[in-house]
Amino acid sequence: MSISNTFRRCSSCQSELDTFLPELDPAHRDVYDDLCAKNRSNDIPNSEVERAQLQSLIERNSSDLQRYDDAIARLQDQRNQLNKVLQSRKSLLSPIRKLPPDVLGEIFELVTADQFIGLEIHRSIARGIGRVFVLTWTCSWWRELILSRPTLWSRIHLTLARSTTTDAESQFTNMTEEVLLRSGTTPLCLKLLRNGEPDFSNFELSVLNTLAGHTISRCKDFYISLRSFPELEKLLDLAIVIGEDYSLKTEPPRFLEHLSLNCPRLRNLWTPFLRSTDPIDLTNLTFLEIEVKYIGGYMRGLLERCPLLQSLRVSSFHYPNDAATPSPLASVFHTHLTSLTVVYGDEQFPDGVWDYVQLPNLTFLLVHSNVPDALFETRNSFNELKTMLKYSRCMLRNVDFLFVPDTAMSLFFQDVPVSPECRVEVNGRPYQVPIQSS
Repeated sequence: MSISNTFRRCSSCQSELDTFLPELDPAHRDVYDDLCAKNRSNDIPNSEVERAQLQSLIERNSSDLQRYDDAIARLQDQRNQLNKVLQSRKSLLSPIRKLPPDVLGEIFELVTADQFIGLEIHRSIARGIGRVFVLTWTCSWWRELILSRPTLWSRIHLTLARSTTTDAESQFTNMTEEVLLRSGTTPLCLKLLRNGEPDFSNFELSVLNTLAGHTISRCKDFYISLRSFPELEKLLDLAIVIGEDYSLKTEPPRFLEHLSLNCPRLRNLWTPFLRSTDPIDLTNLTFLEIEVKYIGGYMRGLLERCPLLQSLRVSSFHYPNDAATPSPLASVFHTHLTSLTVVYGDEQFPDGVWDYVQLPNLTFLLVHSNVPDALFETRNSFNELKTMLKYSRCMLRNVDFLFVPDTAMSLFFQDVPVSPECRVEVNGRPYQVPIQSS
C-alpha cells in the first residue's frame, strides 16, 4: 500500500499544491481486510525476515500518515484564509454599511439600552464589560460613530473593591475617567456597588472624587449599594452632588443609631432592618423594601414618615413588649401607595399593626406565607389586613398569593372587593375568583 509522490497543481496559476495528495492505491482495501483477518486469528509473523518486513511497512505507513496530517493541516489553513477573504468581500456588500450614521447610531442605542457599562477589578485586573466595547472593536467606522454619541456611555456601573496591585487601581481610575469623558455632558445613570471594608481606601476615595467632578447636575439616576449607613454618610460628605433622584441598597451590620442622614432626594430604599427611631429622611421615598423587620412601630407610623410612598414590601413588624401601645389617632389616609407586598415569616405581626390605615388607591397586593398552614390560620394579622383593605375601599387589580392556605384565600375574596378584571395568581398560576353571591 503506497502513494504517489506526484503533487497536483493549481488550475489557475499552475503552482504546486502539496496539500492535495493523490488517493491511496485502490488495493488498500484488500490489504486492510487481510490484516484484519490475521489480527482475528492471531496470525503473527514467525521469522525474523517477516517481522523486519512488517516493521518496514509500519514505518512507511507512519511516514505516509504524517504527510497526510501535514497536508490536511496546510489545507485547513488555506481554507481558513480563503474563508476570511470570502467573508470580508461579503461584508463589503452588507446592507448595514449603507445605513446613514444617524440610523446606525439609533440601532446602537437599542442594542445597549438595557445594559450598563460595567467597570470592576477582577483578579487584580481592571476590566470593562458591556456591549458598547464589543461594538467599538468591529471597525474604525463604528468606533468613530460610537465615540461621537455620548448617550452610549452614560449608563455606568462601578464596583469598588480593594486591589492588591496599584497597577489595577490605576487602570480602573483611568477607565472610569475615560468613560466619563466619553459621556460628555449627557445625563448619567450611575450604579455604585461597594464590597470593601467600612473605611474607604485612598483608591476608592480617588474614584469617588473623580465622580464628584462629573455628577454635579448630571446624575438623573443614582443607585447606591453599600454595606452600612455610615458608608453613605461618608459618601455624602465627599460632595458628590446628585441632581435628581437616587436609590440606596444597604446591608447594615447593626441598626442605625446616632446618625442624621439628610437624604431629601432618596427615592428608593432597600434595607434588611428599619427602626422607627432611625433618623433618616424618608419624606420623598417612593419605593421601600424592608427585607427582614420594621422595629418599634406600626404601619401607621411608617406611612406617616413616607407620605409619597408608592410601593412597599415588608416582612415583619416588631413592637417591644415593654413599649406603650400607640394611642388612637386619626387614620392615615395614604393616597400614593398603590403596591403592597406582605411576607409572613416565623415572627408574628403585632395585633393592631394595620389599625388606623386606609389605602384607597391600592391596586396590587402580594401575600407570601413562609409558615405552615396551621400556624398561618391561627394568626390574626391576616384578618386585620383584610379589614384594613375593606375599609380602605380600594379596588385591587392584581392579587398574588404564594403558599397561602386555600381557606384563607377563599375568605379573602369574600371580604375584600376586587376589580372585575382583576388578575389573580396563586403560586404563579392563574386563579379564578369565586363568584360572590349577592
